[in-house]
Amino acid sequence: MQEYNKSDQQMHQLAQLLAITNRNYITEEADDSHTNLYFDALGNRLMGRWFGAPQKEMMLCLNLSVGNFQWINKKMQVMDSIAVAGKNLIQFKAAIKNFLTSQGIETAGYDKPMHYAIPDYDLPEFLPSPFDPKPFESWVEMRSLANVACNRLAGYFQLFDEPRIWPHHFDTGIYLQVLEQLGIGFGLAMKDKMVGDAYFYLAAYASNIQFDFKAADSLDAGFWIAAGGWKGAVLPINLLQEVSSNKALQMIEKFLFQTCNWYLQQESSKTV
Repeated sequence: MQEYNKSDQQMHQLAQLLAITNRNYITEEADDSHTNLYFDALGNRLMGRWFGAPQKEMMLCLNLSVGNFQWINKKMQVMDSIAVAGKNLIQFKAAIKNFLTSQGIETAGYDKPMHYAIPDYDLPEFLPSPFDPKPFESWVEMRSLANVACNRLAGYFQLFDEPRIWPHHFDTGIYLQVLEQLGIGFGLAMKDKMVGDAYFYLAAYASNIQFDFKAADSLDAGFWIAAGGWKGAVLPINLLQEVSSNKALQMIEKFLFQTCNWYLQQESSKTV
């Protein structure tokens, strides 16, 4: 778990370069969704968003297979790349700005800080050289599972939305308004004080119900949290890393089925 958490922190830090790029060139959304990212399991990349003039759209990605930041076009061709190994965040930012300038794109806002701060993880200033993708294998597996699980949940309710990584808390998540008065948020979160481990979470939001978590059905895997500011169900990933990927997905699906249907029963009965 220590290696997984370190990879999570390293990716969180590097992802800020993608988030800043999104912030500068994507139309602002009230919920900050213009800054969010996507983990592309097919290409093994953390991706930003498309921007630029029609026919010349581009995207900044972090390719974990080769350890490079890459500028790609709509044909998925690499326009330029920046090696991760041996560089720090200041050097990354300078190289990104140089490429944008070469494309005639203004970079004046690039040094403006984000409106949030991420933790100081006490990571090395310079990443190792050569870049070794092996420590990130578990991270890739869990983020891939998160994408699949988000899509399975959306399919269950026939409400389709894209799972995205939010750069502030760095969770892969999806939100679905499943009924007029009931919304469900699900995702994969980083290790925090609440759980003490990275974990999948699911919570429901309804203005007309006070959920009675003391009466909640126990879960085959995971547990309910009803104390503090956040209330819902969590499934720590250490339970999933002990089994095969297929079994892990089955456990996540059971977690989704049990938690969602408990919430739906509460909504139906209008329990107070």
